[in-house]
Amino acid sequence: MLLRLLILNANRTTLNSKESKLYSEYFITATSIAQSLISEVKERKFDRNVTNQPLNDVNTLTPPISFGVASGTPVSSLTAIEDYHNHQRTVASPSSGNFNTRVTINYVSEVNLNQNLSVRSRVKKISVFVTSPFLKDTLSLHTFKSY
Repeated sequence: MLLRLLILNANRTTLNSKESKLYSEYFITATSIAQSLISEVKERKFDRNVTNQPLNDVNTLTPPISFGVASGTPVSSLTAIEDYHNHQRTVASPSSGNFNTRVTINYVSEVNLNQNLSVRSRVKKISVFVTSPFLKDTLSLHTFKSY
């Protein structure tokens, strides 16, 4: 009887270890996808209305209501950070299946980066959300870009 309990516990430990290893692989893949997408977004110019001139008036920036582009717009046409607002894509991983991504862009307060604004500011928050059937919850990464 004691031997059965030991074997059962050993099997349970092995199964838990394999599940943890697989979850870690999914989590690392999702994080890598999110970081790659953040890098892609940050490479774009700060705002479609901005030139190389100094920004004297934030009212020349794109209003938040105009963020995003039409669904189905090719990625190569996304030239400014705000173009990525509500952008979605599926990334296939040979070992981990499909990951669904979504990006949101918001103006944030220059003194409180956790405060989204409905008006223009010199700071944009880039948020990337990644989901997968194999993740327990949505992975979210955030970064900021200022002008």
